[in-house]
Amino acid sequence: MSVLDELDKLRATLPGCTLVAFGDLGARIVLCASASERRPQEELDALCMAANTSLNGTFSAPLARTLGGEQLSQSVAISAGEIRLFLRSHLDPSDALFCAFADQTDIREMVAAGRRTLHKISVLQ
Repeated sequence: MSVLDELDKLRATLPGCTLVAFGDLGARIVLCASASERRPQEELDALCMAANTSLNGTFSAPLARTLGGEQLSQSVAISAGEIRLFLRSHLDPSDALFCAFADQTDIREMVAAGRRTLHKISVLQ
């Protein structure tokens, strides 16, 4: 399966999921995305920047140490009308998966399904 196939499959299995994207935190760009509606590249790159800030920003290292790790591997951002999930790959810390949800959903299932997909994609790279 291709990266896009994996992203499409994940989005289809998660209720309320409007976007799944794979990006490079180091380059701060989205490399591939699956969305219910087309989104401009600038919006996708802004999502990658938000993920980078969340996972690599000023407060991420102290928080990671408090939680017993060297770096954050996941983050959830909640705003009016949208939940965003950011996952860092355990295989390549530059690889990340970003998911956006319009509806309430099971966070544990989001994380578990996202982790499985991110692992598959990181192995494909």
